[in-house]
Amino acid sequence: MKKIISAAVLLFALGVGSSTPRMARAEDISGSGWRLWPDSQAQWKDDKLYLPSEVKLSELPVNAPTGGWAALGGQQGIPVTLPSTVEEHYWGKMGFRPYTRDVAAIGTGDKGVQNGSYNGVSWWWRSVETPRIKPGQRLIVHVRGARLRTEVYCNGKLRGYNIMTELPFDSDVTDAVEPGKPAQIALRITNPGGFLDWNDFFPMHGFKWGDYTFPGSHGFGGLDSGVTLSVRDDVSVSDLATINNPDLHRVRLIAEVKSVSQDYNGPVHLQIRHAGSTVWSGDVPVSLHAGETKSVEADAQVAGAIPWSLDHPELYQATAAIGKANAATSGRTTDFGFRFFTAVGVEKIDDPYLTLNDKRIVVRSAISWGFWGRNGLWPDTEMATREITAAKALGLNTLQSHRNLSKPMVLDLQDRMGLLRYEEPGSGQSSYGNRYGVTKDVTIDAKDGFSPGVIDTSGTGPDAEPIEFYEKYEEEKILEMVKRDRSHPSLIMFTLQNEGGWVDSTNPRIYRIMREIRALDPSRIVLLNSGVMAHRAQALMLPYSDTITYSNKTDLWGGWRDEHSVGGPGNYTSDLYTDPTHYSQRTPENGKGAISAWGEMLGVGTPDNFQQLMASFDKNHSTGYDYQDDKRVLDATHDFLDKWGFRKAFPTDASYYNTVGDKSYFFWQKIIEQARADNANDYLVISGWESTTIDNHSGIVDNHRFFKGDPKILHRASVPEMLVVRPRRLALAKGQHDLIDVFLVNETGRMGPHTLNITVKRPNGSVLSTVSKAVRAEGGNTYGQLLDEGIEFTADTAGMLSVEASLTPDTGASTEKSLTQSEKVNVIDAAPSFASAPKVAVLEENQDIANVLTNTLHITPSKYDPSDATANVIVFASKGKDPDFDALASKNGAPQGGPSALDSALDKVKNNGARLVLWPNGERSARWMAHQLADRKVVTLDDWVQHTGASWFGSWYFVRKHWLFAGLPADCVMDWRYDNSWNPQRSNGDDDSTGGAVLSAPGLEVACGYTNNEKKTLIGASAVVLPYGKGQVVWYCFPQLLDALTKDHLATNTAVAQRLLANAVFTPMAAK
Repeated sequence: MKKIISAAVLLFALGVGSSTPRMARAEDISGSGWRLWPDSQAQWKDDKLYLPSEVKLSELPVNAPTGGWAALGGQQGIPVTLPSTVEEHYWGKMGFRPYTRDVAAIGTGDKGVQNGSYNGVSWWWRSVETPRIKPGQRLIVHVRGARLRTEVYCNGKLRGYNIMTELPFDSDVTDAVEPGKPAQIALRITNPGGFLDWNDFFPMHGFKWGDYTFPGSHGFGGLDSGVTLSVRDDVSVSDLATINNPDLHRVRLIAEVKSVSQDYNGPVHLQIRHAGSTVWSGDVPVSLHAGETKSVEADAQVAGAIPWSLDHPELYQATAAIGKANAATSGRTTDFGFRFFTAVGVEKIDDPYLTLNDKRIVVRSAISWGFWGRNGLWPDTEMATREITAAKALGLNTLQSHRNLSKPMVLDLQDRMGLLRYEEPGSGQSSYGNRYGVTKDVTIDAKDGFSPGVIDTSGTGPDAEPIEFYEKYEEEKILEMVKRDRSHPSLIMFTLQNEGGWVDSTNPRIYRIMREIRALDPSRIVLLNSGVMAHRAQALMLPYSDTITYSNKTDLWGGWRDEHSVGGPGNYTSDLYTDPTHYSQRTPENGKGAISAWGEMLGVGTPDNFQQLMASFDKNHSTGYDYQDDKRVLDATHDFLDKWGFRKAFPTDASYYNTVGDKSYFFWQKIIEQARADNANDYLVISGWESTTIDNHSGIVDNHRFFKGDPKILHRASVPEMLVVRPRRLALAKGQHDLIDVFLVNETGRMGPHTLNITVKRPNGSVLSTVSKAVRAEGGNTYGQLLDEGIEFTADTAGMLSVEASLTPDTGASTEKSLTQSEKVNVIDAAPSFASAPKVAVLEENQDIANVLTNTLHITPSKYDPSDATANVIVFASKGKDPDFDALASKNGAPQGGPSALDSALDKVKNNGARLVLWPNGERSARWMAHQLADRKVVTLDDWVQHTGASWFGSWYFVRKHWLFAGLPADCVMDWRYDNSWNPQRSNGDDDSTGGAVLSAPGLEVACGYTNNEKKTLIGASAVVLPYGKGQVVWYCFPQLLDALTKDHLATNTAVAQRLLANAVFTPMAAK
């Protein structure tokens, strides 16, 4: 058997590695050669479990494979390459079952997707050639991460045990091998269950293993890459950390030294290298007995140190070894960078801000739940690299490890490529225990907001000690996370829990853990919660400070205001920006004395590009837990676009998905721009990085880290300086007025007098208006400022107007560089000219339709009379799920006892050639109308695509060129140009909502489709023309469609609604 030398080993030899401490010489054995077998007969449910501090290998049971050790041969199981999980290769092969709320709540809403995960024991094994070792040396197998319980066997002997999810551990296999001969390394991994969605709240989202309750984690079972085999001296360095300092030329080295069986009294040699040369070295003495572990520390000053930054991520290598001669077998090496991240001004509650290397930084990030394509848990090098390049291409400078541990491979790449990382452990709240409860909040007082004026933050006393298994488990997980990741220059802060502000802030467990983190790593910000409201529990520790600030009577935010505005309209609309003091993501006045973070901004769910995803499953990666669901969604999309004539709009399935993705990227472009325009904002987080097939659809990349649209759209919002131009209306009727505001985003120090020019141009390029103003750039730490507001123009031409702005330096300015920016405004002709006017009859409860026909479209309708057969167009409008058209017709004078109002109208369509326009207000009334047509055999109604529960789930309309949409954007997704919302503020229940019908009929024309991420394989229609006899039936399903005809700022834009009505009423029948 040939010894495996992988690319990773070569990287170690070249001194290009990771910031995770590593042995100086280690053989990577995580390439080819592994086999996987789910041992479904193995017993595990009633096992006794052990935390790391409780493990005594000699007392643990040896669990052989079913059938004995001979079962782990070359014919059992399948060959795999790490990283991998059972789910990557066996998803559903042990059977499918419906998703339940305790596994994936959103999965319960789509019966077409099924849970195919495997709970139980799996074996992972391979053969290795063991090196020859000297007396006293040890042979160590290092596992970078596994889930969940891992038992390490070597030649059938138990040599390691770990139950900490996805965290590293070592196993000493020395006594189980014959040096120089082949040995079998076998890992028995048990996956008891877990979560396949984002939830990590405790205790609601803990999971059980027998009598043990575990904090939530992702429910896959498998093994990360980075499994190594190394030779270690009896006395060696077991851990090495580099701790940054505000002085960018200084770093503290902390080396943990361990002896197995020998006493040692001598030096630990420390060294820092850069570009192949030693830039600092020193010796620190240590004295320890056999079996003892001690830490030694040294401060290193490197006069010529080059700071690590986003643009120039300069890395250094630190090494600690027992003496100089035995570094290969006694040492540890880690990469690091000289950098410092902190918050300035928090103590003074005076306009604080964040800094990286003493310069203000506004963080631009997105929340990553830690899901990965194919195996679910870990990336390979290709995916990990794509994560970093995608984030930078989209204009982000940070990513959030959100409700989940960071992945070491990704952190290593971020260190080398220049991207920051924020980290949560996942289910951190479980470490607080249950003695103080999870919903009790004694910081709240109905009279004055806060009850305790002073909280004991020492973290001491009997209540600070862990009692329950789950709190011990989570505490150890958090601290191991800190030890593992503290040397990464890309990592900027730790946060214990996402959206955990309802906890009792007097719980000493909180402060014990924060102070334990501080003891391991004094250089980083430690935060209690992301996502809190005023008067809720928050606590903050700044680097090199023992003070814990917390929310109280005088400080609503504890120094760090982190609001989650998650939700919103699901599309960029005019309601997200009203004027310079009223817009989404503007820090409120009561938040300006703290760091202002938006930990989850809004949300706009979109589908993945499933055509691209399916193409990524090639001969090297032919399976994955997400494969079957991805294929089902792609097939459904493909069939709908083919069947209903959308191929001119979307020639390929990918073009359809990319168009939906572009809508999302435009939304985030605008939100990031206006958030940066507010100088009080410090930390901006998009509410989704990666999506999965069943959840987290607000992600802006998929779980393989492929883009969902054109990254240039979003990247525009990230440039260091730019003009932010905000029309107060995105879509308006011809003849309406609009106002323009202009901001300057300025992270370059631009200062002094400038001239601002604003020009509005018509679609043909002619100038509609122009304005010139003298303005001044503030510069310094003023990163966002208003330049001018309320610049007015009147939209006198239909089509896309262009608003063009320029900022030109005047004499005395700090730069000669000009800035330009342009935006579009969609002007809609809501009352177009038609060759002839039909005779229109209307049946409605109020006068919305009649008023618009009369006052806007200049045609006087009659009230619908079943006995009158002269109307060319009949309009039925309604709200609610069961409108009484007969009662309305009776009010109009219809005789009693005849055919129903709808039947009489359909008769006029069928026999007289009339057009019946069914005009609902939203989903509920539209669905009732569709059922009425189906009951009369006019159409076949097969299913219904219901509205989504929240905007981050994602829903969208898509339109092809059709006379129903004349004068409106077509062959597109309904985006900002429609200025419409998919998540309206409901006043009429579901009747304000979106929806679509899955229907069919001879000659049916679908002009607009609708779908969402909750019913991924179900695509419906929301605007159709149905031939019926000699005439036509027109049916719509858009939110607040009836109300929007006469009221502004609703889910459907008023000008859009009026134009849709005009098209339905005035377009001659020959148009079909």
